[in-house]
Amino acid sequence: MLKKTYMQLGARLLFMKARKSLLTSAIGFMLILSISELFVSTHVAFNGQFRLKPLIGAVYSQNMVPITGAMVVASGSNGTGFSTTDSYGRYQIAEGLGTGEYSVTVTAKGYIDLRIEKVQVVAGEETSGINFLLKQSGAISGKVTGAGNKPLKGVLVYAMQTTGTGGNASSYALTGEDGSYVINTGLSTGKYNVTAGWYALGLLGETVGYIAKSKSDVKVVEVEETSDVNFQLEISGAISGKVTTTEGIPLLGLMVVATSSDGKYFGFGYTDGSGNYKITNGLGTGSYNVLVFKGMMPSFKSDVSVTAGEETPNIDFEISIPLSGTISGRVTDIRGNPVKDASVHASGPEGHGQAKTDVNGYYAISEGLGTGDYTVYATALGYDPSSSIAVGVTVNQETKGIDFQLEKISAIVSGKISGEVKGAPTAIGPEALSVTVSANPSTIGSGGTSTIEISVKSNGTPIPASTVTLTSDRGGVFSEVTDHGDGTYTVIFTAPSVAASTPCMITASVSKAGYTSGSGQGEVALEPLLALAVTVTTSPATIYSGGESTITVSVASQGTVITGAAISLTSDKGGAFSMVTDRADGTYEATFTAPDITAETICTLATTASKSGYLSSSGQTDVMVQPLILNIYVKDTDGNPIAGATVSSTSQPSGQTALSGTTDVNGLVRFSGVLKGSYTITASKTGYEEKTWTVTVTAGQATTETINISKPTEPTKFPWVLVITAIVAVLIIVGAVGAVFMMRKRTRKA
Repeated sequence: MLKKTYMQLGARLLFMKARKSLLTSAIGFMLILSISELFVSTHVAFNGQFRLKPLIGAVYSQNMVPITGAMVVASGSNGTGFSTTDSYGRYQIAEGLGTGEYSVTVTAKGYIDLRIEKVQVVAGEETSGINFLLKQSGAISGKVTGAGNKPLKGVLVYAMQTTGTGGNASSYALTGEDGSYVINTGLSTGKYNVTAGWYALGLLGETVGYIAKSKSDVKVVEVEETSDVNFQLEISGAISGKVTTTEGIPLLGLMVVATSSDGKYFGFGYTDGSGNYKITNGLGTGSYNVLVFKGMMPSFKSDVSVTAGEETPNIDFEISIPLSGTISGRVTDIRGNPVKDASVHASGPEGHGQAKTDVNGYYAISEGLGTGDYTVYATALGYDPSSSIAVGVTVNQETKGIDFQLEKISAIVSGKISGEVKGAPTAIGPEALSVTVSANPSTIGSGGTSTIEISVKSNGTPIPASTVTLTSDRGGVFSEVTDHGDGTYTVIFTAPSVAASTPCMITASVSKAGYTSGSGQGEVALEPLLALAVTVTTSPATIYSGGESTITVSVASQGTVITGAAISLTSDKGGAFSMVTDRADGTYEATFTAPDITAETICTLATTASKSGYLSSSGQTDVMVQPLILNIYVKDTDGNPIAGATVSSTSQPSGQTALSGTTDVNGLVRFSGVLKGSYTITASKTGYEEKTWTVTVTAGQATTETINISKPTEPTKFPWVLVITAIVAVLIIVGAVGAVFMMRKRTRKA
């Protein structure tokens, strides 16, 4: 609450500065944010030399009617504290005030601020009777519209005093559903500049996207209302882009400012975690200079053309960041519990830097630290600052283990307050909404739910049909708001995860046409979740490309198996997972199908287990994936291996190069890293018949095929030798027979 109050004041000062000097406004705004952070921190812990001191009194209007809900702030030489008045107009500031002199200021809706100076405070004692008598504020009212006189909701309208005394330097209001607004706090008699359409970083919930317009010399008289101060706004142009280092690292939280060359228009924005920014307010058609602030010297781009209602993208910046060393460590309390969001500061002759701790208390300051000696200390809301540690730093090196232990500030109970109700507030303008917030249950675990009940009243009368918006200072998720029609509203709050017992403040902001918006807070205690323990195994641990392995995930917490967990699986080298099966015994199974690879690959399989009521946890394991192998044996028809045979593919799957190889003494040629699919394989060798074979390589296994080749068959030859031999033999026989015949014939003649 106090932080928001100071940031709202910072936004007002920025509005006042903006038209005087672009650079002054930007630097001034950053200083204001820094101061607001200091004020928020010091209202609980200013230094290690004090504890708490109550300061009590009462706040009344001039006719002695107690004022409810007034903000009373004390700031001085040894601390800062605040409180709000109760229904009797009483207040007590009981935190953050050490011995010293203080200025005490009260702000109340419908009234003019009042300050009492030189209030003396002694630690451990009570300073009472610091009472206030407030004057009623004047008021400025009107309506804000856009094109076609369409009412604009949520537009920020602020009034800045130019002549007169007393009151606030500025005050503001947001327009309602019908575009109307009423500024009725802090306005004393005098003249004011009234501007509609400024942007306050979203701190006030304002609507953006318009070009601000102003009206000067608006007369205000205390207790009276100056009406019909109306505005019609034009749509703003936009400038967007990205801010990174020269190495491409995105830069978070940098202010980017655009001002038109003629000085007529002005807008600004901030970079997000990806380095992206977008300026959407205050930009009319024209040429702009765009600046981004990092360190003392802003980066600058000129002649950026903007058209109202359109976006000018890609106005990017690359900023050179000096080399830095790193200081890292952990911040815990005296019991060793991590302290989240603690600030760790390092300063020395060669630079300075700071960082926030994460949920586990770890931090790393990795920017702004040149080689040299540094003084390092830690602070956190609700804790005494740490002692300083001297640390040596070297550029491009990390100095580890710079740890801090912080001790919580203990509170001292203050005295009691008594009083009585004098009557209802009589401030002019719309009636205020009173908001109370309660939670049931008020203590939940991380990820648990609580029903938040909001009660909205005005002067004791329930107010239904209001717009209710809820926020949490620790994150979490809210359901849609249910309006019960009797001035009560409920919403389901789902808690974020926390590592230690953590108070969570729920804020309900309520608005309704015809009423002044109000807000209320309620606290939910968040308890840490038990951590899940995850182990992962695979079977088998080595598979072929496209093959399958069974993944078994075991989930437990403090020795107890956990069923019903949500299991997610990823692989750093690709592949696919089946649906996860819950075995109902704390184990979960899934099938991993390896990616298609052509070289030996290690796939790291990561598993995350989560379940409501527990802290999510992760585990991982490796699977070795072997490339597919095609073994071709070449043998003769008798099964004998043929060495030196040529084996090649004449067709193969898409993406696969043609295969070619020669068999070894075993008749084997091996092709490794092949793709799955169909191949046409030819085997040949001199003296043998060539043979073609179709082979299918299957994922997840080695493929082996045998091709038998044979020697060619000799053609049948005519037996000429036998024929000739037979003929000769016949001739010899015939000749012999003829000779015998002739001899016998001669013998007869003789």
